[in-house]
Amino acid sequence: MFLPFDSYIPSFFQLFCFFTTLFVIAVFYYIGTIFSGPNSIIECRIVTGWGVTVFALILLGSGFQISLKNAAIILIFIGLVGTIKKWRLLQTSFPTNIFRIFCLGIPLALIAAAMIPTQWDDMSQWLPNARFLHEHNSFPNRFLPESPSVLPGYPYGLPIIVYLVSLISGSLAENAGQIFNLLLWLTFGVAIIRFTREINTLNNSRDTYCDKSKFDWYVCALAALIVVPFNPTWVTRLTFSNYSDVGTSVTLGVIVGILWLSSGKFANGSVAEAQTLGWQAGLAGCALIGLRQTNIILLALVVIGVLLVISLERSANRRQIVKFLARVTVLPLITWACWRWHVETQIGGGEFLLAPTQDWNITEIPRILSQMLVVASNKGGYFALMTAAVGISIFSIGKLKSNLRRISIITAVLFLGFNAFLMFTYVAAFNREDALRVASYWRYNTQLGGVCLLFLIFVIQKLLKKIQYPKYFISEWVKTILIIVVLITPILSAKKLRFDIDPQYNFAKKIGQELKTLLGEKDRLLLASPNTDGQYLVITRYRMHKSARVPLLSTSWNKHGEAELEKLIKEHNINCVWIRGVSEPFKKVFSHKLQKNKASLVRLDATGWSVERQWAIP
Repeated sequence: MFLPFDSYIPSFFQLFCFFTTLFVIAVFYYIGTIFSGPNSIIECRIVTGWGVTVFALILLGSGFQISLKNAAIILIFIGLVGTIKKWRLLQTSFPTNIFRIFCLGIPLALIAAAMIPTQWDDMSQWLPNARFLHEHNSFPNRFLPESPSVLPGYPYGLPIIVYLVSLISGSLAENAGQIFNLLLWLTFGVAIIRFTREINTLNNSRDTYCDKSKFDWYVCALAALIVVPFNPTWVTRLTFSNYSDVGTSVTLGVIVGILWLSSGKFANGSVAEAQTLGWQAGLAGCALIGLRQTNIILLALVVIGVLLVISLERSANRRQIVKFLARVTVLPLITWACWRWHVETQIGGGEFLLAPTQDWNITEIPRILSQMLVVASNKGGYFALMTAAVGISIFSIGKLKSNLRRISIITAVLFLGFNAFLMFTYVAAFNREDALRVASYWRYNTQLGGVCLLFLIFVIQKLLKKIQYPKYFISEWVKTILIIVVLITPILSAKKLRFDIDPQYNFAKKIGQELKTLLGEKDRLLLASPNTDGQYLVITRYRMHKSARVPLLSTSWNKHGEAELEKLIKEHNINCVWIRGVSEPFKKVFSHKLQKNKASLVRLDATGWSVERQWAIP
């Protein structure tokens, strides 16, 4: 049941990166406090500060070509000043609710800190992007060496986290993204509790948002359970990685929660408070825009949903709506425009693009829709909840104002709009094979997970108010059990959570490190694994940084034949091939000595191809 002790506890450097990530989060919190103001929602200030950081680094690093290191030092200094100021004024250094849920999350966070990145996009884009920032203190541009990333033009919101932690720790902090993802989920847990409490007390003063409103330890434990085991969109491999899906999910959830509360404030006549919340949502929107290329669509859908709510309730005049919209959208749009300008003028691509119209999968639309429904049926919990939100929003239009109607309408607009957008991308951007299998359809929908949780918890809260449940449900021993479960479960589940402990992953990492010493920068290497999908190859390629150039991979997806292999070798001037296993075309082209249970390094010399070295595959 238990892992060996050394598999559970991080190395010294990993542990140092863990504490450094906590420091960066604290800096984000105080930056968020400074820029969003004392009346902002405390549990959302980390995301707000992250948004300010993304906005500043993109504006300074792309618009003004200022060193990211200098810009980061300024931001860290601002955060430290904010820390000292808050300590002197309020005699507290960190919000109680977030501190408590972080303490409860330590066992799970240590597992995240100990893990080694292995996932496909980690190796091909997210970590290469972060490493580029670390090595050059700059976003990719035409004056610097070409980035090894598959998508160097993708937004850098999450790689910025890795960069900041690496800047402080002195070396590339590969585990920073996964630690940050987990702590983001935990922060969102207490934010959900805050939203659902405050939405039911809209007549109260703004003092309810301050740190005097502390949650008991058992409430924080319940919040942790909400966002981890009871979360319908929790995916361990997405959280414990440098993927941006969790960041998108939490940031979007925070924005929707703030704007949901804002719409209630408008309906309640508290226009000034609604405008303040709009400003905080706009700062968080900068983080959302900085995470993924398509997140501008999500922000637009949220704005449409909120405007629909305000319009249906006629709770604000035109001038108030325009002012509110400006607070929510201006800074995110500046962030988006700056990055678009940088990609077009300095990178020239390196992002996901639409295919030529003649290659669109228009005739496959029925099959694509059918496959989307198949995937949805296999993830019934999430899709059932979102469908319920759509149903409630439709039946509540024209009825009395209510908090349930507001969150349902916003959720429905997001769900329907985003899935329509995904349908469009499968038709217009994906190749036929990926479109027909609706590649990553479930993963993309997890980006609405924060909104789904917000809707779910509010509905549960409404139902609990209408039923009589036994008092022992909230007795002291139940509260104690909640805390114990949160602390003990990660330890008992460590083996299942540590998906990175796999002989194949370790072998791929080891091969990359060895090939880095065996080959030089002038070598051009083909990495081949004819019997696997290529995930092990991207790990090997990542670990070969600053060694031989790897212009292409050959995997079971390619199914390269003999003639095609010879053509690729000539086109890309390949002089070395590392082959995992064997297939007949590879045997014929390179060497009959290739073996099924061995990996081989084959080099081209004056006499032809010859096996230089072989490794036993685990």
